[in-house]
Amino acid sequence: MGSKELTIKGTEMVQLNDTKVFLRRTADGALMHAKCIVRLELAKKELYCVSKSYRPTVEGYIKLNSRVGLSVFNPPTIVIDGTDQGNPYGERDKKTGNILRWHAKAMIFGYNPLGIMQIMNSPICLDLRSYMIQDFLGKMKRFPVCAVYGSEDTPPEKIVYRNKSWDNKKHCYIYSETQEEDIKGRPMRKYCIDTDGQVWLWVDLSHPEIQAVFDTYVQRQKKGDVIAMSMAMRNGLAKHGAIATLTVDTKKEGDNAIAEVTVYAVKNVMSMSEINDVCKRAANGETIDDVSIVNVTADAKYEDVIDAEDTAKDEGDARNEKTEETKTEEYSDDERSVMNKDELVSIQTMILEKIKKTKDKKIKKALTNQLDKIEAEIKKIDDLQ
Repeated sequence: MGSKELTIKGTEMVQLNDTKVFLRRTADGALMHAKCIVRLELAKKELYCVSKSYRPTVEGYIKLNSRVGLSVFNPPTIVIDGTDQGNPYGERDKKTGNILRWHAKAMIFGYNPLGIMQIMNSPICLDLRSYMIQDFLGKMKRFPVCAVYGSEDTPPEKIVYRNKSWDNKKHCYIYSETQEEDIKGRPMRKYCIDTDGQVWLWVDLSHPEIQAVFDTYVQRQKKGDVIAMSMAMRNGLAKHGAIATLTVDTKKEGDNAIAEVTVYAVKNVMSMSEINDVCKRAANGETIDDVSIVNVTADAKYEDVIDAEDTAKDEGDARNEKTEETKTEEYSDDERSVMNKDELVSIQTMILEKIKKTKDKKIKKALTNQLDKIEAEIKKIDDLQ
């Protein structure tokens, strides 16, 4: 994996659809480096806006990576509290069985602009309860009668509130006179919203906006595996040196916002077997010569979850309706169908190693099911050949 000294000649520019590509070649004409200026559009859901700042969506990062060619690798397991679990993993409440958190990890492999192989180790944790609390607070701002602050022990009997509206003449928010509404007898449920148990939020279970929050919570439990994996991939791509883009500058074209993002592609001089070997070793936590391994630390922000939810909706319901057993699988059937035999064999070897190491019967069963499907795909390829 050592580097080679190459003589680089001049730069040429070509236009590929909505992407400008600047190419650099060796003296004998071989392509080595490319700088791509990629157009992202709000109208195509490649950008989203948070606090007047634009960021690429999951779809935006997928488009950027299509110009760069970084490899996205999803390890079959993830370590939670010192124990190997399937990746992604849904952490459940022991009493209710509801999923409290989704854990996932993606690894991004590829060269940075300096030609150094860089691996972004990108874990993520989605705390579904905290997002539900944020949804409650958002509904409370828009519909003050649906929830109220109170003490832990005594359900509130009335809601005191003031409506807020925008004044176009004064260019500011104005508040109405104080109003009261009797809520005694309504089905109320309490949620603690601070760390020391002093602040409680009581929500009206009969209010349609609160019911909508619970519906969203159920959907996040069902689709959380797709959302978590999308966010883990997104964070890894955003931090990799070939893309390295968190926010973008935009220009307006009518109601549309346009961003031109610069990314860098470096020709891969490693063979497929070498790439598979690096993937396997890095996933097992090994230190590899001439490879920079970076641990990505990024919060699963509420607005990023909303973006990833849109991606999950676009992917359809087929994967989201899997049983809990199949949720531990690393790849969907569509993903396995586009892998070549070398990639499948590499994954097969890694799963076999994990099966040997794990003592957990449920994890071993899930890995064995995944192994059977990988071996079936390998057999299909062999039969075609």
